[in-house]
Amino acid sequence: MRNLVLYDVSQDSAYHYTGITTFENLAEITGDYPFEEEVMEKAMIHKQTMVSHPNGISSFAVTLRISPDASILEEGESLHFSFDELEIRDGKSKCAAVSMLEPEHLENNWVKVQVFVLDEEKMDQL
Repeated sequence: MRNLVLYDVSQDSAYHYTGITTFENLAEITGDYPFEEEVMEKAMIHKQTMVSHPNGISSFAVTLRISPDASILEEGESLHFSFDELEIRDGKSKCAAVSMLEPEHLENNWVKVQVFVLDEEKMDQL
């Protein structure tokens, strides 16, 4: 079971959410994701840039599709998504790079996330 926590969330439709999450949370939910070799090659470049950038890590966004049977709980200012199925639709190489970062590079960094709570067939129709 994976757990994504989104902050500053807007619900754009019955199945589409936009918000931000921490690098720690992103690394946690994508750590065992089956990234393709080409994606991992790009991720190594992103990782080098992320750890050597003097002003910290530049912002980016990812798009995730999670299983339609995900549980969604509102807790204060955040939404907590619990799910088994995850597909990274956009931002794969940067997600892979984040999952390879050392803990000190994960701290105090945030990423914009779009979440679609749909099955693959419905997502492909969008």
